[in-house]
Amino acid sequence: MGRPSLQEQRTAEILTAYELCVARHGLDGATQERVAAQAGVKRTLLRHYLGNKDEMVEALIKHVVARFNSETDQMIAALPKTARPKALLDILFGPLGITETASVLTINALGAASDRFPKARTGLLAAMERMHDAVAKELSQDYPDADITACRAAAFGICHLYFSIDSLMMLDPPQDWLDQARQAANTHLLNLEGTLK
Repeated sequence: MGRPSLQEQRTAEILTAYELCVARHGLDGATQERVAAQAGVKRTLLRHYLGNKDEMVEALIKHVVARFNSETDQMIAALPKTARPKALLDILFGPLGITETASVLTINALGAASDRFPKARTGLLAAMERMHDAVAKELSQDYPDADITACRAAAFGICHLYFSIDSLMMLDPPQDWLDQARQAANTHLLNLEGTLK
């Protein structure tokens, strides 16, 4: 397999710089000048690699959604053969599940601008739905006698507890909050177990 092209490498570097600028300055404050300075390239190269401002935003949306989907796939692939639901919660509510602050801020900025950039809304919602579906599938496999509706509801609760606590990480919440989020997520598993009796 060959090396990634310089185009792919530069585009990825610029998107990473763009994401950092959005995290620091918001979507509107992430000017081409700031992005170019962060990426260590001339402003004219931004247009060459990503296009105009709207095309840059669309590229950032694709970049963020692709990473979110990749992280979902990695999470599912990392689950052991047994005790998968507990391991899933360990991943989501442990150190491995915590998203970098820059990523959370970028997702929030894209979500806030979704009225101007509808692809942000559809892309982010699709990525979250994909994660929800993956968790629901895991739960339905581990609780095969549970109703699929109950598995999907438990997956929804677990995922949204994760999204909620993850969005607060930039505030450095007390460990007790993280522990309580984990306990609340575990309650969804206990409820699924209760439906089997």
